[in-house]
Amino acid sequence: MADEETNGSHPNLLLIATPDMEDPRFQESVVLVTRHGGPGPLGVILNKPTGMHLNDIFSDLPDLDKKTGSIYYGGPVSSEILAFMVETDSAPKPALTIADHIFLALDPDLLHTFILHPEQRKQLRVYSGYSGWAPGQLEAEIERGDWWVMPLRTKYLFPEAPEELWDQIVQELKGKWVFGPPSIRLSST
Repeated sequence: MADEETNGSHPNLLLIATPDMEDPRFQESVVLVTRHGGPGPLGVILNKPTGMHLNDIFSDLPDLDKKTGSIYYGGPVSSEILAFMVETDSAPKPALTIADHIFLALDPDLLHTFILHPEQRKQLRVYSGYSGWAPGQLEAEIERGDWWVMPLRTKYLFPEAPEELWDQIVQELKGKWVFGPPSIRLSST
């Protein structure tokens, strides 16, 4: 997996909660946002472990290591649904393309396949729920100063220490320019 920005061929980006973020669900969050797949932007929070493990929920699964089996808080939408991001050589159906060989999906059968067949994946991250915005809602939050927006960097998608990701990115962004509302288009229309 490359550590560089994606080449712009995929309409995805990262939101970094500013220190002024008031919504406790998103404070100190790093959110992968995709601008396809629905009427408004959707994505998952990358850095909020829930403390739950897939083996605690599904007793029929093979024993999973902490990295693969941990469940992360993806966002406040449909918390009963497990979303997942996978790095794999071939595009699974149905899934949204995030970057080359990286996909986001909500299909439980597809998740089960990737869990049972680790040879079909390089990395897997599972999320409880996801984040979603109505058309125009995210632009208003950015305008209000809740989010910094940056191009997708694949090195942040499967962090080794997710709890440290927000601090790491904020430190890297100090003194650097990040995108604001005029230079980004979040809607799919």
